[in-house]
Amino acid sequence: MIEALHSLIVAQPWMPRLSKYDFGNGEEEPAVFTVDPPPPDAQEPLIIISQSGGDEEDSVSTRSDISAVYQYTMRVYDKKSESEKGLRAIVNRLYHLFFNGDGRKPSSYSGVDGKVVEKVTVSVPSSAPDNEGFPGYIMTVTITATSERVHDE
Repeated sequence: MIEALHSLIVAQPWMPRLSKYDFGNGEEEPAVFTVDPPPPDAQEPLIIISQSGGDEEDSVSTRSDISAVYQYTMRVYDKKSESEKGLRAIVNRLYHLFFNGDGRKPSSYSGVDGKVVEKVTVSVPSSAPDNEGFPGYIMTVTITATSERVHDE
């Protein structure tokens, strides 16, 4: 699921506002990380996605489990020297990627890893500078998913 979130975010047209990073394939891609902390040579602005609660990634894979709730923290940081205007623009777009007002899944979601996303909620972003004073924001995305088996029966 976390890789699906990563793919969804980097596919957005506003991603050029993020720094680029070579993840080892020789190509620079938007700086969206699923490891925390990100590599020391990563430059801001960047996004860090980490699982912060809920069920384990593979919890819907067993015969008896038909649904799961996943919770992810998304943190966005920018350079100390930059105005927060650009940072807030990235955060606002990230928030609206997951927020649709009624808790239903965004139209950009579909089945992921044998799961069907049923509901997505996101917390309002709040200011969360890091320990070194880099400006940042944090939000929590909660995803409720069911096994594809439920929809096939």
